[in-house]
Amino acid sequence: MKTFQDLKYNIKHKWGTQLALCAAYLILIIVFSLASPVFFTMRNFMNILSYSSVIGVTAVAMCFGIISGSLDLSVGSVIALTGIAIAQVIPHVGTFWAIVAGLGVGAACGAFNGFIITKCKIVPMIATLGTMSVFRGATYLLADGKSIMIREDAFKRIGRAHVGGVLPVPVIILIVAFIIGWIVLNKTVFGRTLYSVGGNSKASYLAGINIKRNRFVTFILISMMAAVSGIVSTAQTGSGIPQAATGTELDIVAAVILGGTSLAGGKGSMVGTFVGLLILTTLSNGMVLLGIQSFWHMVAKGAVLILAVYIDVLRGGGFERFEA
Repeated sequence: MKTFQDLKYNIKHKWGTQLALCAAYLILIIVFSLASPVFFTMRNFMNILSYSSVIGVTAVAMCFGIISGSLDLSVGSVIALTGIAIAQVIPHVGTFWAIVAGLGVGAACGAFNGFIITKCKIVPMIATLGTMSVFRGATYLLADGKSIMIREDAFKRIGRAHVGGVLPVPVIILIVAFIIGWIVLNKTVFGRTLYSVGGNSKASYLAGINIKRNRFVTFILISMMAAVSGIVSTAQTGSGIPQAATGTELDIVAAVILGGTSLAGGKGSMVGTFVGLLILTTLSNGMVLLGIQSFWHMVAKGAVLILAVYIDVLRGGGFERFEA
């Protein structure tokens, strides 16, 4: 009896959102499969996962941030800045050190975000809205407003190679990122601290948790994962593009919130974020296959974001925060 009651509780309170998301995704697959003969194919699903890899890797860390009550809107600019930085240094230092440089750019951007938020006490959403413009402007300045071609095949294989002739490398990176994200959230002290800070920052502060340090580290992680997305995106296109990932931050936030993560903090899961990501990317893929104009893609994504936020409001989401 106890086991049955536990199962009912888990279904209602823990798995309900994820089961509902899976049902919605299944319906989406059925609709597009009936509408397009090329949708339900292995090749198309690999295309969906490959596209998901760019925003999905960053969505892992964004899930950390939103759970802890920290929203980062600068990630799209960090992705572009990373690509330009890599494109500029790779002819001189090679693939490995160019990747290290790209990760360093992400860490520096995250540290800057963390500093102005924790030391200057600026609201994360406003602070990162400002740095979104700062980082994008820096990207255009470094590139002189032009795309920079990359000729190193070793680097481009990160975005284009397949393992076993079937599984794209970006998909492997995406899967590994979500597995690591799930382990961090569910099996580590840092993950439990994120839930605690997001759920009740005042109680967490009184319990001895260093909220500022936790927030600082979280913003570094978010930007470093955005740098990984920048590496994958740049390897796929074979060039650093200053306009890259424009508006991507909204897709990333939408995927996380759609996956059940509360804007109020304290609630969220990596599984839900993954399904939310798949819903968004599958929706875009299906609309492309049906020949729907790109303008409607923007309308659909915006509507999904509004719906996701509204669902969060119905679940009791909010923005009340305590700053230590």
